[in-house]
Amino acid sequence: MKKKIILASIPLILWMSLIFFFSHQKADNSSELSEGATKKIITFVIKIVDSNAGEAKVDEIVDTFNPSIRKLAHFTEYFILGILLVNLFIKIPMSLKKIVFLSIISVMLYATSDEVHQIFIEGRSCQLKDILLDTLGGVLAILTYIKIHEKRLKITNEN
Repeated sequence: MKKKIILASIPLILWMSLIFFFSHQKADNSSELSEGATKKIITFVIKIVDSNAGEAKVDEIVDTFNPSIRKLAHFTEYFILGILLVNLFIKIPMSLKKIVFLSIISVMLYATSDEVHQIFIEGRSCQLKDILLDTLGGVLAILTYIKIHEKRLKITNEN
């Protein structure tokens, strides 16, 4: 069991480190990074949909969709975090209710600490809406994971 806990902890720690790295970017660097990723996605899609679209059209679409893609990235980061947390906690003998509770609380605490961390980064701030969005992503992942693995978890938690 100890080996399973350690193996489940490694991707969790790496993922939390990646979230921290992204949050530690100055506002300008963070915007540049997300706009660059958004532009690559939009350019790829535009080539499929409208191969005649010019750079100005791509830039206009990037400006329109970048805020939404940034929010989707927040949600996705914490969706993955939720999966990794619940995957770790199911390795520890405890009730399913405790597993869910600890997973949700852990996501919420990490989202909160991540936003507080951003107060100390140039141009960044702590946003309650980001904490809520991050937590929502994690909670949805946790509940989805539990639902998918429900039968196996009942067997494990009955013993």
